[in-house]
Amino acid sequence: MAAEPLAAHRDGQARLVIGRAFDYYGPHGTGSTAGETVFGRIVAGKKPQWTGRLDRPHTFHHLPDIARGLLVLAGRREADGQVWHLPAAPSLTAQQFFGMIAAAAGQPVPVQGMPEGHPPGTHLLPAPGNR
Repeated sequence: MAAEPLAAHRDGQARLVIGRAFDYYGPHGTGSTAGETVFGRIVAGKKPQWTGRLDRPHTFHHLPDIARGLLVLAGRREADGQVWHLPAAPSLTAQQFFGMIAAAAGQPVPVQGMPEGHPPGTHLLPAPGNR
């Protein structure tokens, strides 16, 4: 994905720096993995939709932090022509992330135990009619 733009930079056709982030959340971030399906649902008192394991560390980026990181990269010529991973807060499990959102929203932590025989740390999504 980055090869063509980086080639244009090397050929002098464009000035380019790439800043990469993981799943993001924050103002106007409704379309992300952590957006409406997590934040929106928890704030509304519903269970979040999450496709991964709840007990595995995951990196989340706050949108204003991404913006600041991109501005810093854009202002530093020595960053040009390179791919940078933007800094983020320490990783959290999805369950920890849900708990922080719920506490800030004044909602109960929205995840419950799994049926017997289901792999530990996974989360079932609610059926379309049960949302």
